Amino acid sequence: MTATDEMKEKLIKENEQLEAEIKEINDAKKPKEKQLDMNKKVLALINKKESGSGSTKRKYTKKSAEIKEA
Repeated sequence: MTATDEMKEKLIKENEQLEAEIKEINDAKKPKEKQLDMNKKVLALINKKESGSGSTKRKYTKKSAEIKEA
């Protein structure tokens, strides 16, 4: 095996390791992105409902506080 082959194998292994790390990081982000999307949808619903009566406004504000705590 030549020095070039050894270097090539080393780089291939390093690339595989880095790709695995990147995949792990991206997979960790997905739940947060889903939560962010859900929060945006909830906020949109709350804003839509806030244009109603005062009791409706309080009710949905209370629910959003419960969702944020969960």
